[in-house]
Amino acid sequence: RIFVVHGGLPKFRVTLKDIANIKRGPVPDPGHSNEDWTFQSLLWSDPKALPGPSNRGMGWHFDKKITRRFLDQNALQCIIRSHECVDSGVQVTHSGLVTTVFSASNYDSSNDA
Repeated sequence: RIFVVHGGLPKFRVTLKDIANIKRGPVPDPGHSNEDWTFQSLLWSDPKALPGPSNRGMGWHFDKKITRRFLDQNALQCIIRSHECVDSGVQVTHSGLVTTVFSASNYDSSNDA
């Protein structure tokens, strides 16, 4: 089973049922509730070696420990995401648990890909 998401994962435990129950609508301001944090994280978070605040101002960086916890808790094998520009168009992180696929890797003029 594969979880496909635009961004990433929240810093706290969340289940697929929690995600399915999120009220859809305008993107909420971050931090007002766990649901708002989850919504923001699903859209804007990125996998990194260490967890912490994102330099984007929205979302955050989630680490392999959070990835593994989410996958185990939800009986999933891996995550496929697309939010982050990666030079080669594909990047595998967290020991193969997260794959970023970015089909417009040269959309940013500062990127030489």
